[in-house]
Amino acid sequence: MRKLLLLFLSLMVCFGYSYAETVTITMKGLTSDKNVTFGTTTLSNIGSFQSDGFKFEPGKSSGTDAGYNKAGDVRIYAGTWLTITAPAGANITAIAFNLSTQGKSVQPEVTVDNGTIATQSKGASTIDWSGASNSIKFTVASGANKYGTGSGNGQLAFNSVTITYTLSDSNVAAPTISLGDNNMVSISQEDGADIYYTTNGDTPSAASTPYNVPFAISGKTTVKAIAYVDGEASPVTSKALTPNTVANIAEFINLEPTEATKINAPVTAIYQNGKNLYIKDADDNFILVFGTVSGATDVQNGDVFSFITGTYSPFRGLPELVPTAIGTKSAGTEVDPYEVNLTDIDGSMLNQYVVLSDVAITYTGTDNKSYTIADADGNTLALYNNFYDGNTSGYTVVEIPEGEGFTVYGFVSTNNGTPQLQPILVEGGVEMETVATPVINPEGGDLTIGDKITITCATEGASIYYTTEDETPDATSIPYTGEITFSEAMTIRAIAIKDGMLPSDVATATFTVYDPNKLEATFDFSNATTLTQQTTNIEAPAEVSTGTEIGGKTFTEGYISMTVTNPESGSSAKWFYGLKSGYSALQCRLYSGCNITVSAIDNYTIKSIVFTQDDKLTNDWPTSTKLTVTTNIDGQSGTWSGKEWTAPESENVTTVSFTPTAKMFFSTMTVTYGPSSLGAIDDIFGDADANAPVEYYNLQGIRVAADNLTPGFYVVRQGSKTAKVLIRK
Repeated sequence: MRKLLLLFLSLMVCFGYSYAETVTITMKGLTSDKNVTFGTTTLSNIGSFQSDGFKFEPGKSSGTDAGYNKAGDVRIYAGTWLTITAPAGANITAIAFNLSTQGKSVQPEVTVDNGTIATQSKGASTIDWSGASNSIKFTVASGANKYGTGSGNGQLAFNSVTITYTLSDSNVAAPTISLGDNNMVSISQEDGADIYYTTNGDTPSAASTPYNVPFAISGKTTVKAIAYVDGEASPVTSKALTPNTVANIAEFINLEPTEATKINAPVTAIYQNGKNLYIKDADDNFILVFGTVSGATDVQNGDVFSFITGTYSPFRGLPELVPTAIGTKSAGTEVDPYEVNLTDIDGSMLNQYVVLSDVAITYTGTDNKSYTIADADGNTLALYNNFYDGNTSGYTVVEIPEGEGFTVYGFVSTNNGTPQLQPILVEGGVEMETVATPVINPEGGDLTIGDKITITCATEGASIYYTTEDETPDATSIPYTGEITFSEAMTIRAIAIKDGMLPSDVATATFTVYDPNKLEATFDFSNATTLTQQTTNIEAPAEVSTGTEIGGKTFTEGYISMTVTNPESGSSAKWFYGLKSGYSALQCRLYSGCNITVSAIDNYTIKSIVFTQDDKLTNDWPTSTKLTVTTNIDGQSGTWSGKEWTAPESENVTTVSFTPTAKMFFSTMTVTYGPSSLGAIDDIFGDADANAPVEYYNLQGIRVAADNLTPGFYVVRQGSKTAKVLIRK
């Protein structure tokens, strides 16, 4: 095809022949000027490439370089562009990008510097251009995909391009239009022909403005040019140009340039925090510079930069400049904020530096960022703190107190048209105290129907409100007026409120109905506090240590014990911190031959055992063929489902033993158990003797002291009356 194209170009020159053709260029197998072949392996920054005489030049002012995947799909990412140029003498009339599977999923909005992009639609297979030009620049819009079916940022991802072009029947080559520094337009033609141009959209002719020297443009301009040699005209060249230099920030915002554009005037820095740099110019135009650029470090209020260059990239309606270069820094005059009232702030003040006095601040979110400020007349404004505690993007934290009478310094911002304030300093005022967190008693757990629940608050005069329907409580919730009678499983959330103070934190307690046939014992290796209380002579391992050996240790919870033993040879069982990508958490580590034996005490039977693992750590778990399970019931080992063991039906399992032949890591082991179904004594009555002493016997028939009972089942005798009872507490 390339030889054919060159042949027709020769015919055009010699005989003035006119020719039209369509070519489809497949990306896989092409080689770029980076000496990489598309489709071999994933590689960023592929550089320019050519095929069939057409040149493809990706570019960017910021963001991700053009790349390709193993299938050979070329990807032009959000905020970057691709210029396609035809061979000399050829004029492109149509281009269709044949989108890859990825391209259909994350299809962005694409704009061009000349010609027309056909209406794009969700999930379309192509992006189509039409016009008449030797060169077209396709720019991919920043942000999320607009027409794709997936999520994430958009990208122009295509596996082939179909180009329709014509070969001019003129012997005169078309002129070339270029934009230089300071918005100067140059037009050239290889034969030194006479050149004429227009800037008003008209088609140029010999009656148009002759080109002699470069000229300047002051706004977005489409320049069209034609060349003449001995009265014979060339094809018309058309190019849409955007100024690369502006006089101030206002012109930059109005221009909305997607390519690096220079604000060719001094700008004064006001405030820098991480990637955020607020600046203004001599005409009191403001903008947020977002990003990093060499030369803009240790910036102080009043520092003056001789110029700044960047692209326009608004965020939720807020004008932002993504920098590519910045001029020399020198000392200047510190910028003072505008003193304003809440009612003054609107969308015309974006990025302006302001100060508000005597305002109240209230936290209104759950994200450490969202607040509301209010004046004495009740006017309010959202205060959104990007520099909050917990932001890991390298910012200096701005502390926001709650209370009244504060002076707040910040920059006017917006959330898609709704004004808000980005604070940088809060001074003065009276910080409000916080109401004490309510105390729910009991703290949670199993209760019997009819048991009482109380809620108290240490702050005198505070009112308590609570919910039982999984809702966050506030002053409109159920008021607490006295003890709550337990009637069903529930989660109580309570808050305490008092005028002139900040609401308390929410207290939470979850209650379940006590079932003596379904008790639980949990051995939590991720919680050193509870685990060390379940055994003696053991200390939690130091973080990032070799761990604490637990072989030979017995842990006890309720009527369940867990004993860990080591193998005769091999690695010992350990309690240690698991590590992965900087994340660590306590867990139990067993190796081949280690053993865990779970035992029930005092006529209780084991129903099931569930293991859990920390999902951020290794998921080592032995398969069923590498884990031996035995019980005290001959030939009955129970069943496994995932990480849950279930006892055989109608059997009283009092011991379960687990022996892995591969690594076995877990965070918790929860045992469900209940009373044994064997040897139970139901109510036996004879003649009662109310004056006889009360005697307690365990289910083995051994008499126990009444003042030293532990929870469980007992046989109670008083005179000739005998009954089986459950002692819970």
